[in-house]
Amino acid sequence: MPLILLTSRDSEVDEALGLDLGADDYISKPASNRVLLARIAALLRRHASLASTTALLGTTRQLGALQLASERLEARFAGTLVPLTVTEFRLVEALVARAGMVRSREQLLDAIREDDSVVAERLVDTYVRSLRRKFERVDPHFDRIETRVGAGYRWRDES
Repeated sequence: MPLILLTSRDSEVDEALGLDLGADDYISKPASNRVLLARIAALLRRHASLASTTALLGTTRQLGALQLASERLEARFAGTLVPLTVTEFRLVEALVARAGMVRSREQLLDAIREDDSVVAERLVDTYVRSLRRKFERVDPHFDRIETRVGAGYRWRDES
């Protein structure tokens, strides 16, 4: 989902922060309706083009040593197949989709659960522990899933 920030904050620092936090575009008020509509149209064109390219290539995502193939529910780390359950695969996908950004347990539960059943948020901790063990079988020094105490988890960038 493309995201445009329309804000009264117009400093360079605010714009850089907004873009660093995941916005696709940043527009300071006051902005003319014509410019706003043109930027929305351009962003939607780019998003549609990216979606069609992804559909043609399949849904394989590469992030460093990790490769996720959504259609096959396969995860490979450093070229080695990592056997994941569907829930574990969805959890990795949710973390990688926002690599570097902290995701709360609630956000992760929303991403991995298809129904509205009530489960304890700490269930995410169990899945994360299981994921770490599986990835550590491939790479004993695996440290990509980072715990942010009091906030949640994030997939650590390799940079």
